[in-house]
Amino acid sequence: MGRQVKLGRRSELAVDQPLVKQILGRRIMVVLIDNKPYALEGDCCHMRAPLATGKIDGATITCPWHGWRYNLRTGACLTNPGFKLKTWPVIVADGELLVEL
Repeated sequence: MGRQVKLGRRSELAVDQPLVKQILGRRIMVVLIDNKPYALEGDCCHMRAPLATGKIDGATITCPWHGWRYNLRTGACLTNPGFKLKTWPVIVADGELLVEL
C-alpha cells in the first residue's frame, strides 16, 4: 500500500484551472471534471512540457508546446496511443484532496 499525500483543499479546484503540486520529485496535476477531481502526471510524455499551462476542453488537455492531447480521466494520449500519463485516484476527506502514491 502506498502513502497518502495531501495535494491541497478541494476548494482550490476550479473548472479549467489545474492545481499543480511537486511531490516526491514529480509534478502532479489535479483537475476537476464533472465536479470530480482527477490526479495525473503534470508533464507531457513527449517533451516533459508542463501540461497545466495547456488548453482544457472538457475532459481533454492539449500540451502547450507541441499539441499532444490527453484524456484527463484516464491519462490516455489521444495524439499517440502508445503513450499514457500516470494517474492516481483522488480521495476527498474533510475538504482535503488526498492521493495515494
